[in-house]
Amino acid sequence: MPLALVLQNVGESPLNPVFGGASDADFVVTRPGDTTEIWRKFHGIDVRMGAQLKLTFAPRDTVRLEQRWNQRDNAGELVPRGVYCVRGKLDESGLDSLRTEVATLRIF
Repeated sequence: MPLALVLQNVGESPLNPVFGGASDADFVVTRPGDTTEIWRKFHGIDVRMGAQLKLTFAPRDTVRLEQRWNQRDNAGELVPRGVYCVRGKLDESGLDSLRTEVATLRIF
């Protein structure tokens, strides 16, 4: 299942976020009404700090970060049919930690 996190500078001034690792942008899947993590892209992965990437986002610039969820949980088991919630999360220097609104998914 494709997932996308879109970062857009809606302000009047440039932003200068600094990304230091692949896990700075992550996706978390839960069940409605339950904060227990079903799946997270970087669950159990030791992500080492690499070279930092500093970007400049002019007003109205956007960046799209994409991942795929194979509809398996953190243990690698296929999740049962039902309703799931997914949220994008962005942690980096230069901006506050950002989280998207929750999107609801239904697996048949």
